[in-house]
This record gives sequence, C-alpha cells and structure tokens, in this order.
Amino acid sequence: MSKPYILISERLLSHGTTSSGGKYILASIALIAASDGDTGLAALATTQAASIQAQLKFSRRNEQEADRVGMRTLVEAGMDPLAMSLFFERLQKASEFMGTRPPEYLLTHPVTESRIADSRSRARTYPAKNYFDNLEFHLMKAKTTVLYVKDIKSQIKRLKQTSLKGNTHSQIANKYALALAYMKAEKLTPARNIIKKLLKQDPDRITYIATYADIEIKSGNFNKAIQILEDELEKNPGNLPLTFYYSEALLKKGSFNQAIKVLRNLSINRPKDIQTWEYLERAYGDAKDITGVHQARAEVLYLKNQSSMAIEQLEFALKLVKNNYPLTAKIKGRIEYFQYHSNDLKL
Repeated sequence: MSKPYILISERLLSHGTTSSGGKYILASIALIAASDGDTGLAALATTQAASIQAQLKFSRRNEQEADRVGMRTLVEAGMDPLAMSLFFERLQKASEFMGTRPPEYLLTHPVTESRIADSRSRARTYPAKNYFDNLEFHLMKAKTTVLYVKDIKSQIKRLKQTSLKGNTHSQIANKYALALAYMKAEKLTPARNIIKKLLKQDPDRITYIATYADIEIKSGNFNKAIQILEDELEKNPGNLPLTFYYSEALLKKGSFNQAIKVLRNLSINRPKDIQTWEYLERAYGDAKDITGVHQARAEVLYLKNQSSMAIEQLEFALKLVKNNYPLTAKIKGRIEYFQYHSNDLKL
C-alpha cells in the first residue's frame, strides 16, 4: 500500500514547482505511508512548524521596525516611551486568561518576554524626563471606553452615579464620557448641554469642538456644524480631525464638490496618509464620481503595498475617462509611477 504513495511523492519532489518547504512536507507524507505513521506524523508536524516559522521571519523583522517607529512616534508626541513595554505586559497578562495558547510561531504578533525586554531597553536609550498627567489622555480613554461598551443604558446610569462635580482630570473625563454616552444613545440634547459647559471652561480644546460639531451633524444641523468647524479651522488650519469632521458635515449637507476640494487639498499635504485617501474615496462615492473613486482607492491600495491591485483600479478609471486627455495623462503617469516603485512587480 505504501509504494504508490512513495512513487507519487518522489514524482512531485522531482518537479521544480514546489517550494523547499513543500518538498519536505511531501517527504513527510511519503514517510507516513512507508512507516507505521507516527514517525511520519512527527516529521510532518516539525516540517510545518519550520515552514510557518520561515514565512513569519520577515514579518517579525517588520514588527521590530514597527515597534521602533512606534516608540519614536511616542517620544515625538511628548509621551513616555516606557509606556510601550507596559502596554505589552498588560497584553501578555490579559492573554493568560484565554486558556491554552498556541505555539509562538503560530501567532502573527506574539507578545513575548523578549519583545517586552527589547522595548524596555529601547525606551532607556531616550533621555529621562518627567511626564505629567494629561487631560487629553483621560478624554481619549473615556472615548474608547464608551465606543466599545455594549450596554449603553447601564453605562449612562453608572456615569451619572460617578463624581461629576469638580475639575480633576478624572471628573472632567467622566463628564465627557457621559456626553459621548448620550450621543451613542441618540440623546443629543443632554449631550449638547454637557459639551457646551465643557467648552465654556475650556473653549480652545479641539476635542470638545469636534464633538460639538459631531452632535450638530447627528442632529441634522449641518450649517451650524460647518460654521463651528470653519471658525476653528481658521485658528487651526490643516488640523486633521477638524478637517475630517468638516468634510463629513459638507457631505451630509450635500456639498460634495466642496468636500472633495477640501480633502484633495489635504491629500496634497498628506500624500501618504491612508485615512485621507479613504475619506476622499468616500466623498467621490457620495458624489457618484466613479473615476475619482477608482483613483482614491488606488492610492489606498498602493499605500498598503498592494501595487498590482492599485494599478488595476487606475486601469478601471482609465476606461471611464474617454476623451479627457489631461486626466488620461495624469492616470497614465500614476500607473507608470506605481509600476516603477512597486515592490510587488520587482519580485
């Protein structure tokens, strides 16, 4: 019974179409057929593990580079680089409650002791400094909590029972969380009242201004939201969250061309920002500009290192352009750029 399996495996192994990992897997299958099975199964398991490890080796290097860039971003934002290792430690402790974990080589992004130690060592290469409690951190923490809570009614009840009087960072964050919870529950009047009070105390805080505009957008008061955001953008030109909220208000109002103009200007200043191109893709979609959708989607795909798919999107756009020669030339130029800089096509 085993001989046919051996012959098949030898024939497959003799062809150059299989990878080295695939060849070893086929050899293990042949060994299973030729022996009592246990030896071959052990060999197969070992071979699969080695194959997966080889595939993940490149992603591990990418991960180390991402950790390095992430820490540098923390430092440039004025945050404590040691927070990264603390974050990894919390992730590791959280995973302990998940029961039996698969082997490390099967995990795409394992939080290991070596990764924690590496991030801690890297953090110590930066100059030591004191980091003070930050209100914006508490506000973002509150926003994240409300965003992911499932029982919003219970969350509102709990927040109303907490200490809302006073001006400590925790108390202010609780007020802000309650406003967000009311928004999520579609109770926009109490949400608006809370945000107005917070703005009276801290009128220049962009987080409050963006939330106030968001409440007006959800209420259908698009002109008011647009005015709030335009006034603030005069003081903070190019601010990313405000610009996104501004474009959303314009789209809700139906001012598609104006929204597209705002986002295209933003994309010129932030050509490598995926989120900007995603907003622009949505704006083109709302405006029923299919050519624009393909162009924006191509930029998103290219920034995600999916050059072949990006070129395909531009080719779709090219078919729709017809006699628009300037746009045709622009799209062709972008295709040539993607082809020249494509990692996909050079492999």
